[in-house]
Amino acid sequence: MYEGPEGKRVLITAGAAGLGTTLGQQFVAEGARVQCCDVDETALSTLRQTSPEIRQTKVDVSDPAAVSRTFDEEHQTLG
Repeated sequence: MYEGPEGKRVLITAGAAGLGTTLGQQFVAEGARVQCCDVDETALSTLRQTSPEIRQTKVDVSDPAAVSRTFDEEHQTLG
């Protein structure tokens, strides 16, 4: 049985535009805490303005060290 995302934490990569943003907004609407990561600063800036309830981080997921730092930071922030 699907319980929904209420109380859940969601990390979306390449999430600052398009499908990633739509998914993030839907998760927030259903009670999840959401973090979107993207390499596109312009898209992140737009996301900050349109969906301030979604946390944003600029990160290049092709860089393993950056991904590791992001997971560490988000674990502390989102729990």
